[in-house]
Amino acid sequence: MCHFISQSFLGSRLGYLDVESSQQLHLRIESFGFSAQFDELLSLESFVQKQPSREKRLRVGLSIVFLVYGIGPSKWLSSEWTPAEISLMQSPGSLVPQPYVFHPSLIETIRRASAKPTDHQRRSSFFNTGIMLLELLFGMKLNDHPDRRSMLDDDGNPNKMTDFCTAMKWNAETEEKFGDLIANAIQWCLACFLGFGISIDSLAFLDELWEHVVVPLERFLALWSKSPIT
Repeated sequence: MCHFISQSFLGSRLGYLDVESSQQLHLRIESFGFSAQFDELLSLESFVQKQPSREKRLRVGLSIVFLVYGIGPSKWLSSEWTPAEISLMQSPGSLVPQPYVFHPSLIETIRRASAKPTDHQRRSSFFNTGIMLLELLFGMKLNDHPDRRSMLDDDGNPNKMTDFCTAMKWNAETEEKFGDLIANAIQWCLACFLGFGISIDSLAFLDELWEHVVVPLERFLALWSKSPIT
């Protein structure tokens, strides 16, 4: 990890990892509150409030799917993460902001995450991914969907099935308006809530995530760029 750590010319760089033949991932030391080289750091909610194009919102969603695929759930991303845990970093010259996970104290984060997440908690991570994709696609929050009120208990409070039932009904609108390519990708994420299928700890699960979510999203965006859907 810390190759050439003793070399003075590295300055604040502790070292690097070779990612690809032409790319390196550098580890740096910076004072707390440093000003990084990006134009803006914003929440996912504030990004949507800026009313970017639907294509741009979905490209952000695909980037977050890659993030969840790569590191979550882990100590970097909680087992039942919410969109509030992910910020977006807008770099100079970049058309689409990229997901950014910030931890004020890595030690405290590791301590809080010392307990091994349950299978249900881990599946919730992918269920939340499906909700996030719905919210980015339509530009609104699940809590604001008009059908959610009919999914509440008699006392007006949500139950453990409220979000799932609301999201499934909302996704029916996805198929009507945007087709089954993206609707099926979102449905796969939402269905993780039920706990059916292969073990979430297996490589086969990651293969299915790639096949049923990542590839369809990439295909949908490729088609979108040729003929945008309003």
